[in-house]
Order: sequence, then structure tokens, then C-alpha cells
Amino acid sequence: MRVYSRDSILAIEDRVIGGSSHTAFELMKRAGAAAHRVMREAFPDARRIQVLCGSGNNAGDGYVLAALAQGESQATGIEIEVIRVGNMPKPEEAASIAYTMAVESGVPMMTSKDYALNADLLVDALLGTGVQGSPRPDFAAAINQINASDAKVLSLDLPSGMNPDTGCAHEHMVLADMTASFIGAKRGMLTGAGKHATGRLKVNRLGLSESDFRGHTGHALIDWDTVKSALPALDLSAHKHSLGHLLVIGGEVGMGGAAIMAAESALQVGTGLVTLATRPEHVAAALARRPELMILPVEHIEQGHSLIATKYDAIVVGPGLGRDEWGTTLLKWATAANLPMLVDGDGLALIKGGAEHLRVITPHPGEAARMLGCDTNRINQDRFLAAEQLANRYNAVALLKGAGSLIATPSSTEDHIDICAEGNPGMATAGSGDVLAGIIGGFLAQGIKPLDATRCGACLHAAAGDLAARDLGMRSLKATDMLARLPELLRELD
Repeated sequence: MRVYSRDSILAIEDRVIGGSSHTAFELMKRAGAAAHRVMREAFPDARRIQVLCGSGNNAGDGYVLAALAQGESQATGIEIEVIRVGNMPKPEEAASIAYTMAVESGVPMMTSKDYALNADLLVDALLGTGVQGSPRPDFAAAINQINASDAKVLSLDLPSGMNPDTGCAHEHMVLADMTASFIGAKRGMLTGAGKHATGRLKVNRLGLSESDFRGHTGHALIDWDTVKSALPALDLSAHKHSLGHLLVIGGEVGMGGAAIMAAESALQVGTGLVTLATRPEHVAAALARRPELMILPVEHIEQGHSLIATKYDAIVVGPGLGRDEWGTTLLKWATAANLPMLVDGDGLALIKGGAEHLRVITPHPGEAARMLGCDTNRINQDRFLAAEQLANRYNAVALLKGAGSLIATPSSTEDHIDICAEGNPGMATAGSGDVLAGIIGGFLAQGIKPLDATRCGACLHAAAGDLAARDLGMRSLKATDMLARLPELLRELD
């Protein structure tokens, strides 16, 4: 599935309607019918349904849904009602035809002056993709009442009040249980706050052809199934030295677990050799947990030169590194090693933009804010822009972590940033990012290109989190639970 910006969706609509291949009302009827099917399938027990309609095309989709539901009400026992917020649709617009269709079907009509929300299901057809800026007071009041209701919520096209490009609220935003989106998913619905507000997502292309999307490639929505083919098959003559040697640097006193999990994750994804450079205090724990690791104890920073005494293929630096002299000096030695490097965790607070051999950075929003010299709120207000800026400033593949992780390259335009589709809130736990860094670093050491390594690593990590959540639930999820699910997913490639 491809994911689109607001401008792309509107341009596709204009091309289709302007080219007379479909009329605006025909597309509206298809959208309303698609939404009606989603409603029946997703909320089969809803018996009292209220549809809140605004003034534009989004309202027209709601009117069509209401007319269809009213037409089968005697058979289903559904009570349907429309609550109109704002002005009537203009007579020349398709929404006006849909309004008449609903009225002639016998749908009861209420206005925003005399309604009360008392339904099993609320259908949000207030504001669509074409609306920009903060909702007017009457729409804001309706949005707030929807969110205060105990009813389930189905949004049409996108949750009202959402910025379709960023997923953030225009001051007020509906929080939906499900969204039925049309033509294509809007990119803001799949990352950050937009992912939560959208709920479950169903997309219907309304019968448009591939030619209707010409010139609008949009974002790739990636998951493990779509990217795993980028990993090469194992050579029958493979040996440990041909499968890469990764150096993991981290684990200041008190933070040894981060580096150990990163190193273990690299082993788990098939890296031939993994060396862990860490404080001597962590050696026993690392070997007790994973005896296959090679350990390089670093007590004094003068020992940093030993980091590059062995031939490695890639470096991961940062998990549990700390920001004191020990960590700073080891990062300097790592940078001097002249090897492909992934920087995570504390390393992101120390690395300078555009380090020569930097290949991948994996910040969460707080780290991204420090790297870009802004606050976390600004990162979350436009995650796509932040990912693009990170990739360009640091001249590396940038993985901006969080709900709907984003992957950008220095050559990416904002419309071509990948979105990782999998993962769940239970993965927001200590050590999760360390496992991710080790996975990507292991792929780098095996000679996989940085972008492919990052895409595969992000999606494998997310899929492992979903497997673990399926078995254990999200609330008790631990980073090592994800690590333990990696073999099940990788076995598909054998």
C-alpha cells in the first residue's frame, strides 16, 4: 500500500474528476458505500447510529452512508440519524445531491442546535482532507463531544481536525476507533499522534486505476513481508568470517544491559562474529548470557586504540555508552576506525553532523530534538520533516523511532520517506532501541547496504514486537521478548 500527502490526494481527485472518468458524486457514492460496508463489518452490534456531517464532500460521504443504512433499517433494526453541523452544502456541489438522497431515504435530520449524542456508534463525517486550519467553534464543539462520548467512533476519510500530512491536531481532533479512508491512506494517519487518532485503518481506492495515480508515487508503507527479500540467501560455502564481524561499543558502568542486548541481537540475525567493547564490570554478565560473544574489556580510555586492532566490518556505538570522558573517547576512536558505523543512544548526543563513516542513525524524538536543536514537541508536530532534516544534516540513513517509524536518506524528498507499518505500544520499553541497533548493525556487518539494512532491521524488529505481544500481551513486553522472536521470523529465509 502506498501512502500520500494531502496535495497528492487532492491532485489525484482533481485529475479523475476533471478528466470526466468519474463524477464527483460517483466517487462520493463509492466512498459512502465503502464506509457503509466497513461500518457493518467492524461494528455489527451497533443499533443506534448517529452520523455527524459537515458541509463539504466529507459530509456527502456521510449522507450516502446514512441513506444506505436507512434503506436496510427494517431488516437490520438499525436506527440511523444525521446531525448536521455548519452550513448546508451548496446546491451545485455533490454533497447537496447526497443530502437529498439521505432525506428522500427517510433519514431523520437534526441540526447542531438541538442534538444530543446518545448512540452506540458515531460516524464522523465533519471535516475531510481538503480542510486546512483549525476547526470553527461549532465543529470544535462537535469534535470535543465525540471524544467525550462512550460510543465507538468511525471516521470517514480521516479523523476530523487532523492535519493529513503530519497526523497532528488542528487544535481539536477526533479520536477514532476506526477510519475508513478513500483513494489512499494519508501519511499523517500512520505515524505519531495520527496513528492513535486513526485507530484501525481501512483503505478503499474507489475503483481508481493505476493511471489515475501517475506521477504520485507517495510513501512506501513497509513491513517485514515487503522488505525481507532484500536480505541475501546464505551462501552454501559460508563461514563465520564471510558473514561479517560487528563491533558493539557501549555499556558504561550501570548500563551494561544495553550493549549486551545490542550485541546479542546482532548474533541472532546471522552475523558471523560479534565483539562487545564494554566496561570490565559487564564481562561476566555478557558471557553468562551469550557465550558466543567475544569481549573486549575497556577499563581506561587509553585502551581505546585496541578497538581498531582487529578487522571489523561495521560498528555500532552508543547503547549504554554514557556521555562522560569514557564514552566520548570511545566514540572518537570508533569514528577513526574508518568503518561503516551506526550510532544510537548516548552516541547520538555526542556525534557531530556528517561524520565521514556514519551510515545510520536511530534517534527517538527526544534524541532527534537535541540533534536538530529544537524541542521534542516540534519533532512530533512534523515527523516527516524531522526525518528528512536528520538524514541531510548527518548525511546518513535516519530512522526516526516511534509509532510509525520513518526512514529517510540524504537524497530523500519529504514525499519519499518510508513508513514502517508494524509494531505496537508495548515496544516502548527499556532496551527496545538497543535490540533494534544490534539488528541493523548486524546486517551492516554482513555487507547489506545501509538503507536495506535499516528497512529490514526496522521491520524485523517491529514484527518481532508484534509476535511477542501476541503471545504475552503488550503491557508486560520486554526487549528480550522481542529478541527471542527473531529466529521465528528469520527461519522463513532459510
